[in-house]
Amino acid sequence: MTRDADELRVRVYAMAEQYRRDFEGALSQFDKVMLADGSSLGRRLRSRCGRMSSADGDPFAFVHVTAPVEDAYLDLYRRELAELALLADAAERGHGIRPIRLFQSR
Repeated sequence: MTRDADELRVRVYAMAEQYRRDFEGALSQFDKVMLADGSSLGRRLRSRCGRMSSADGDPFAFVHVTAPVEDAYLDLYRRELAELALLADAAERGHGIRPIRLFQSR
């Protein structure tokens, strides 16, 4: 932002503060979601964000520190989905069920 963008700066600061409140609220809800390894989703995402306390009261620093959360969530989603697929395959095989092939490679 240029130095003469005072109105824009105020609006962006307010948006960053709202992001911080929403992010912290989401993490508190994610703390209730337990993963297969016994840890919570909130704890796992926090661990990938670095030191959120280093942002202190600066909402821009908080946005910067929490930027890795999107990649962390995607990585975790892929791992959990792969684990689910393995469990389903093992259960089907254990019961003699022939798996359905939704994708045929040539």
